[in-house]
Amino acid sequence: MFVYEHDEPLAGLGERITSSFEFYRRLAEFVVRALSEMTSEGHLYRVDLRLRPDGSSGPLVMARRAALTYYETRGSSGSVRCS
Repeated sequence: MFVYEHDEPLAGLGERITSSFEFYRRLAEFVVRALSEMTSEGHLYRVDLRLRPDGSSGPLVMARRAALTYYETRGSSGSVRCS
């Protein structure tokens, strides 16, 4: 699960990255590719992104507030609190 502080517009990173969500989504994709890459010695890690909130239909990265809200409203333990 990848969580970042908050979503905000970004400038100066090119035309394709216009928000912190897009920046962290691309960073997460890069990290997953690097961890999952097959080498002559095998995989470093196998990353199962279906385990994130809402599974494969959910966003790859979430802002902190959205993640806390998700676990407060849909998590099974109910012990996470927004601050």
